[in-house]
Amino acid sequence: MEAIYGKEGVKAGFTTGQCQKDISDAIDGLVAEGVEVIILGCTELPLLLPQTDFTGASGACVKLVERPMCLQDSVSRTQPQRAQRSRRPNPRRSNRPE
Repeated sequence: MEAIYGKEGVKAGFTTGQCQKDISDAIDGLVAEGVEVIILGCTELPLLLPQTDFTGASGACVKLVERPMCLQDSVSRTQPQRAQRSRRPNPRRSNRPE
């Protein structure tokens, strides 16, 4: 939590240093447990880990997936018709007064 909310965390404007090391250490622990994919569920995590792959201390590599992309891909795969419809403009909304 310090990596995100601490005095030198992402929310304080830091994207390198201790906050990045803390998150990397946590992911390294997950890699050691055999995790193959990590969903970056907090919107600040991609700021610390902009890459799409992470190589742990053991040399094992895991995929890093941003949550919005994960959800978008999931919806597109499971409900392709709905995903296509959602891309069309909604005529009822375009006539609303601001």
